[in-house]
Amino acid sequence: MQSLEYSKSTTLNLQPLNTEIVEFNFYFPTTGEFTCYPASITKNGFLVGNAAAIGKLKVVSEQTEKPMNTIQDILAVGSKDDILQFMRTNSLTNAEIFSFDSIYWLLKEKSFYEQVVQILREKFIFEEVVWQFSVLHGDYATFKEYIYSIYNNKVIRDKGFELRYFDSEVLKIDYFQFKEYNPLINPRVHDIGPHKHNILNRDFKNTYNDFLSYLVDKKQLDSKDWLYLGLYLILQDRIDDAIQVYDKIDAKSWYDSPEADATSPYLLKIQFDYLSAYLDLYRDYPKFTKARAICQEYLVYPVFTWRNRFIDLANQIAEFDGEVAIEKIVLDDQQSKKDKNDREADKSEYINAELSSESDKIKITHKNITEIEVAYYKIDLEIMFSKDPFVSLGVTDYSFVKANFVKVHHVTLSSDYSNLEIDIEPEFKASNMLIQVTSGALTKSLTYFPSSLKAYIIENHGQVKITDQQNKPLSKVYVKCFQKKKDGQVSFYKDGYTDLRGTFDYAALNLDGVGNIDKFSLLVVSQDKGALIKQTNPPLNLSKSENKAMDLASANWQGMHAAQIEVA
Repeated sequence: MQSLEYSKSTTLNLQPLNTEIVEFNFYFPTTGEFTCYPASITKNGFLVGNAAAIGKLKVVSEQTEKPMNTIQDILAVGSKDDILQFMRTNSLTNAEIFSFDSIYWLLKEKSFYEQVVQILREKFIFEEVVWQFSVLHGDYATFKEYIYSIYNNKVIRDKGFELRYFDSEVLKIDYFQFKEYNPLINPRVHDIGPHKHNILNRDFKNTYNDFLSYLVDKKQLDSKDWLYLGLYLILQDRIDDAIQVYDKIDAKSWYDSPEADATSPYLLKIQFDYLSAYLDLYRDYPKFTKARAICQEYLVYPVFTWRNRFIDLANQIAEFDGEVAIEKIVLDDQQSKKDKNDREADKSEYINAELSSESDKIKITHKNITEIEVAYYKIDLEIMFSKDPFVSLGVTDYSFVKANFVKVHHVTLSSDYSNLEIDIEPEFKASNMLIQVTSGALTKSLTYFPSSLKAYIIENHGQVKITDQQNKPLSKVYVKCFQKKKDGQVSFYKDGYTDLRGTFDYAALNLDGVGNIDKFSLLVVSQDKGALIKQTNPPLNLSKSENKAMDLASANWQGMHAAQIEVA
């Protein structure tokens, strides 16, 4: 027993709005009822306040029964068995009745520690400090769980402990979460800057870098890794690289029994099938044998998002086969109005020029002139388009540029409108040119783009379809798109190549919409069929991706779909 004073005085200096706590001890010499004089406060010898009087305290020699509703109640009067029973029957996440730090000191006893760990396992609760006691007790299995848990704690990884794959007896780390990006639309199809394969989508770039780090740690790659890599290469438009990666995948491993364990590649079979069908559009052109067979299997797949992907491939194949008619929605180019001057029409000079229907001839209309000069200027169409995509090349001042070729044509003076048709010089018929027809102070400019392309712009959907003169879709045709905003600013928007249907979606991008865009200008370039420029209005609304089934465009695919439904 402590040695206690009969009475005790404490001097305090209380500051305004301050609290002081003073503790004192006392004991009872025997059983019975006792009272205690309450604490009181005096100032300058006068009583100024006192605590409430303490009632009679009943002192007994044995512990009386008391409800044990919290861990503190049990620690005061209970046993270790009471603590374990309380942990089994009560919520361990309710801070009002339980806290782990109250029992840490008891975990030094191995039997108690083992029973606590067992209870936590049954309740699917991980408590880091409890698992740390595995070191003290030599609990190897629990220690491995603790090591794994602290690695997967993001706070620890952020401090520099970064390891994505590790396989040892003590620790197995396989840390990479595959993410899908759908749709991921790349604004640029070609590499820019000093580095190859620039990824402009920041979120995807971080994920791809994490995946590469994971592969470096793992070293020995399996079919799942090659599958993920192939999918990520496709998102970068690296089709050739994706095909090489695809050949490293063990195709047999994707058709295991559905009852295989959670590590079985069977669980990723649909991703593998989609990659196989998608790449077959490039590898088996124009038969697409594997793509046709795979798409047929998924026409009634119950998950709409995946069914839509295969139906989209089926529709592309059907359209390539000519089973879907090309929707010919054409927007005429805005033509500059002919300059006319009705005043003094009989006396004024007049000249106008345009390309004839044969395209390799120039039709000139003239009046009151005797000499016409035709100048040919070769141009790099893509450079000129990128420099000024919305201003007609015909209004460009080329007076300070030496023409590649100039020819003068003499005509008979006449006060009536007369026509002259001349052939474009043979050595220039295959070149993109600006042609200027001049007489005195009058100049007319023509843009000459030798092309056998047809462009059908589907404005409401933001798509352009490129065909040849026989309306056959042309794939791998380059399309560059610029935007003009409503405030007049002009900037690059997107480029890419037409797919096997000859279609390119020039408006869709990972942005909020096209509400601030006033007009699009499109440059279409084919390596062997020439080029053309089109301008169009933005679609009123870009369609949003919805989780619903797509429609099959082909009658053949619809028949397969109906047959599968009947079998199901």
